Amino acid sequence: MQVAWKENFRSQAFRVQKFNQNLSKISLPKGFYRVVLSKPLTEYISNFHPFKYSCFQRSFPLKLNSQDEVEIFLFDEEIDYYKRHFKDVHVLDGIVSKQTIKHPLFNYASKLYSRRLKALQSKNKTLASLLKLKLAMLHGSTNKVNSKSCIFSDYDELKSFIEREFFISSLSRYSKEIFGTFKC
Repeated sequence: MQVAWKENFRSQAFRVQKFNQNLSKISLPKGFYRVVLSKPLTEYISNFHPFKYSCFQRSFPLKLNSQDEVEIFLFDEEIDYYKRHFKDVHVLDGIVSKQTIKHPLFNYASKLYSRRLKALQSKNKTLASLLKLKLAMLHGSTNKVNSKSCIFSDYDELKSFIEREFFISSLSRYSKEIFGTFKC
């Protein structure tokens, strides 16, 4: 199964595209985007949202006020969901592709789910529970948690690490003085 994944995967199909426009003015292809969500519309989204302030491997919940904005990375489907809850959605840039690929375990998971539904219809609770467990284990096997701790002696070391590991080069707009003012 791994071989089929590598054969179908074409990194040339991905491209970085700058938008810097409000979502209402553009149509988004499949992709992963950096967006700014502004002005929450409902009290519910202000209080119950998945966004956290993260600093030095710690996360803190936050309450959004009516004029707040959050810069975040989202997939196109997530943007479709959040556009109902924010007055403005500004798309900065993204990694997009016209070509999409299935997850390597998609067909296997679909078969397991179909078998589970048939087991439930035929009132075979034991088989249905077993298939549910298999699906849960399959999900867990694809979401391994990897974490890494790094301590940096200075700003330049941190900047080069971020550029090398995450291919983010936009840190050049931050000076060492600004970096020193960030507090957690």
